[in-house]
Amino acid sequence: MTREQKICNVTIVGGVANAALLVFKFIAGIFGHSAAMIADSVHSLSDFVTDIIVIVFVRLSSKPAD
Repeated sequence: MTREQKICNVTIVGGVANAALLVFKFIAGIFGHSAAMIADSVHSLSDFVTDIIVIVFVRLSSKPAD
């Protein structure tokens, strides 16, 4: 397994966890009428977006020099 694959695998696992937390926190915030929980779900969304950015840039950085 290459370094790129290892980084992508770890990031994908983190992304799935962040996506699950995002959904759970948002639903809990809606049903619990908690603005703090909804705000925390937005934080999980930002973590999820960061995971996507990491995967994109790992792929770009692993390309051979031109």
